[in-house]
Amino acid sequence: MAKTASGSRIAFTYVHKDFLDGRAMNGWGKGYKDFVTNKIWIFGMEPEAWPNFLKEYGWKVIEDLGYDELAEKYVKPTGRILASTPIERMIYAEKL
Repeated sequence: MAKTASGSRIAFTYVHKDFLDGRAMNGWGKGYKDFVTNKIWIFGMEPEAWPNFLKEYGWKVIEDLGYDELAEKYVKPTGRILASTPIERMIYAEKL
């Protein structure tokens, strides 16, 4: 992605690192067992770390939203309901 054209945009979800480390279960022990113990989710990062991490690769964070914020801003206007967890977030970034 370092060679992506300037102005390109990307959106992706991520999981909080403290959940993957088992430090903050957020009432989701079953999810931990299903996704972490079974090695489905293996990488996580805290929200405050993303801007500097992406900047090293020439990207700038435009939005970093939790699922409640995401649902309110983008899903609710469509009339749909989105199930969410407190450990997932979404990044929207632009290549500089």
